[in-house]
Amino acid sequence: IPAWTAGLCALFGSVLALAEKWHVSDGILYVLTNILNLGTPLTDLVPDTTSGKIVDVVVSSIAMGYVAIFADYVTTLNPSRYLRRKLRAYLIRMGVIDKDQTTSGYPLAAASVAHQHTHEDSFEEK
Repeated sequence: IPAWTAGLCALFGSVLALAEKWHVSDGILYVLTNILNLGTPLTDLVPDTTSGKIVDVVVSSIAMGYVAIFADYVTTLNPSRYLRRKLRAYLIRMGVIDKDQTTSGYPLAAASVAHQHTHEDSFEEK
């Protein structure tokens, strides 16, 4: 995803820089600020020409769609669930967790809760 973001910024930043007669790096920084929705701009330049403003509107629209697609990917496809399953399978193969003892989808969290330290077991009776 970062490579995709960088690619979009380079592409649209170059187009915007061409339309505004800016240096390419300024166009990329402007688009990067726009796509990442940063509160503090990375450059002080803003589009002045009509063509630059049109490119800016197109880039802003794509940036909003890009953020929506990314949010949908994270919530719908749930990549963290996939990673947890793969990690759990790997830990079972390595013998770190026991498959028969762990029915939880979060075996490390379940193990840490089961062996919580209490104040009562800190003191030995004499």
